Amino acid sequence: PVAGVGLATLTLLGIGASIGSGIFVITGVAARAAGPAVVLCFLLAGMSSLLSGACYGELASRLPVAGGIYVYLRCSLGELVALVVSINLLVDYVVGAAVLARSFAAYVARGVPALSSFAPLARGTGILSPNPYAPLLVLLMSALLVRSAAHSARTNNALTALKLAVIAVVLGAGLPSAHPELLTPLAPTGAAAIIDTTALLAFSYTGFDAIANAAEDVERPARVVPAATALCICTCAALYAAVSFLLVASV
Repeated sequence: PVAGVGLATLTLLGIGASIGSGIFVITGVAARAAGPAVVLCFLLAGMSSLLSGACYGELASRLPVAGGIYVYLRCSLGELVALVVSINLLVDYVVGAAVLARSFAAYVARGVPALSSFAPLARGTGILSPNPYAPLLVLLMSALLVRSAAHSARTNNALTALKLAVIAVVLGAGLPSAHPELLTPLAPTGAAAIIDTTALLAFSYTGFDAIANAAEDVERPARVVPAATALCICTCAALYAAVSFLLVASV
């Protein structure tokens, strides 16, 4: 095990993988569908994610090795099933990393005009507007991961702390002016909308599996991984509920 990869670091790893820009995008979509009940939907989705997280925590405790879902499926359902699922996850990770790198690079190019003079296409948004800074960002992140788990963990801690600080500032600025009376009626679109929206919001908790994937580098994984998974999901649920409350109580 790598010293330093403990409960706090592992929890931040899961939070960083779970919370993204979607906290502001998907909340609006869900609020239109469920109304003020979106707060309840986030909490229900968090409860269902806790059940999945408990499974991941148990599996990571029994098999504290790198590989995550591939190892779990190989040991339970065989090599073929594990391979098929792993390929699907790999495609998801690669495409997701490419999209995030491309989007971030475009923001950097717009924020630093001098960079656009070296790469005129960097500020484009079309499918045929390659951004040379995107692969550089991927290479930088890959170098951090290859160097050591401790270095990548410290970087993730800093970035996640920054992300949480931004959310805290938004909540701190908005909650004092919120109007709780706007939460009535709670479910204007009915119970069916709550169920559908809860299913949609379950996607916003994906990312806690990164905790189980890092089990090999964790001190005392049998205790730390389940605890970090629960803390990650509960923290995300609290943040999602607070942001959604702010949205529906301020509009």
